[in-house]
Amino acid sequence: MTRNKALDIRKLVYLSVLTAIVVVLQLIGNYVAIPIAGAVVSISLSLIPIVIASTMRGPWAGGWLGFVSAMVILLFNGATFFLGLNPLGTIVTVIIKGTASGIAAGFVYRVLSKINKYLGIFVAAAVCPIVNTGIFFIGGLIFFADIIWVVAIGALINFSFEIAVNLIFSPTILRLVELVEKKH
Repeated sequence: MTRNKALDIRKLVYLSVLTAIVVVLQLIGNYVAIPIAGAVVSISLSLIPIVIASTMRGPWAGGWLGFVSAMVILLFNGATFFLGLNPLGTIVTVIIKGTASGIAAGFVYRVLSKINKYLGIFVAAAVCPIVNTGIFFIGGLIFFADIIWVVAIGALINFSFEIAVNLIFSPTILRLVELVEKKH
């Protein structure tokens, strides 16, 4: 086997493993919710592997994982409330927010890592939930203007959790992956 084929297979396996992790984490997030301040907040950890793929394999890998996360949300009760109100608006919003968050994180990392790799990782870890939540609110204003403020508190609490978790775990996991890859 040539070196290029071995690298391609390694990249494919890497992305496949991260895809499986996104599915599991998003399924858990779909079904685990915490009541906070009168809102029910789902806990999502799926942005962590999205950031990891975005930084290690590029924007399109992050976009792929964001799309997979979006499909899990749509297919496994993660958007039931919104689907009942406006199916097309829900599908468009969920797919765009998931995919765009991975792509944006990857492009931010690509640009900033030329200055400093760790700056790139931290900013990408922040950009992913910012884009995700920002597009959620834009889609909410376009498709659900009459009720978006009802769910805004829960969305902002979820955003706070996602950005904190991403800023802690994404750089840490990426550093661990780098250390493991150096040994092999």
